[in-house]
Amino acid sequence: MDCFDAIFLATGNSYASLHFEFLLGTSTIGGIIRSTCHLIWMNLKEMVMPQPTPEDWLRIADGFQDSAQFPNCIGALDGKHIRVKKPAKSGSRFYNYKQYFSVVFLALAASNYRFVSVDIGAYGSTADAGIFKGSRMGERLQNNQLSLPEARPFRTTGPIRHCGRRRVWTLPASDAPFPTALIGHPQACI
Repeated sequence: MDCFDAIFLATGNSYASLHFEFLLGTSTIGGIIRSTCHLIWMNLKEMVMPQPTPEDWLRIADGFQDSAQFPNCIGALDGKHIRVKKPAKSGSRFYNYKQYFSVVFLALAASNYRFVSVDIGAYGSTADAGIFKGSRMGERLQNNQLSLPEARPFRTTGPIRHCGRRRVWTLPASDAPFPTALIGHPQACI
């Protein structure tokens, strides 16, 4: 890692300030920082965000049952808009309903607030459900590749689910949606 990579990651200095400090072009700095971040992610992702096993999913569901009395929930899903400058020639793809340009950070979190899965960089104009559907996790869910436990009773009856701010997605092999009265409950989703 070059020393300006460490400075950028530690301080968040702009590419322009790093350009003046190290006498490198901003596009060169951007390319090096992107490569460095990619290498960090590739080397640490299995340690900091491993693919959950069926036992992990059950532990997550137990956490939601214990902390929020929300049975069989394997994660809370939500997106966060991160403000960006309008990318060149992007049209309105990054323009969101909040009236600014953004990329979306979408995360599935366990009841202890730890990330289970993340998707970063979707267009700001795209809704959370569309981002989730097109994400790697959404695709793996559709293809039944998430190592989810069998739909079976544990602590309470019903299929295993995960929830978002306005919607509860029922996972494969389920029979009925969760009662909508709980969706608006303040402790339904953490």
